[in-house]
Amino acid sequence: MTELQEAYLDELKSKEKITITEHIELFNKYCDLVFEQEKYSGSDSHKAKVMSEYYIVNALSKFVDNEAIIDRVVGQRESSPRVI
Repeated sequence: MTELQEAYLDELKSKEKITITEHIELFNKYCDLVFEQEKYSGSDSHKAKVMSEYYIVNALSKFVDNEAIIDRVVGQRESSPRVI
């Protein structure tokens, strides 16, 4: 999973300025990628979802030191669950 976390951080760092909408789009993109990787590795859907969010929130918290932004980005995903 480290590769996807690093790719996520690299993409965040590559942007000079990033909006909440862009944070949400990247967060969703990388959560979905991790979810697929977890499923491919044999995890059931619930475990894959939990692990995908864990890995990406962990990476996001290393980039953003504002808890309110993290809560908003994560809250968006929880309030509009995706069907995968």
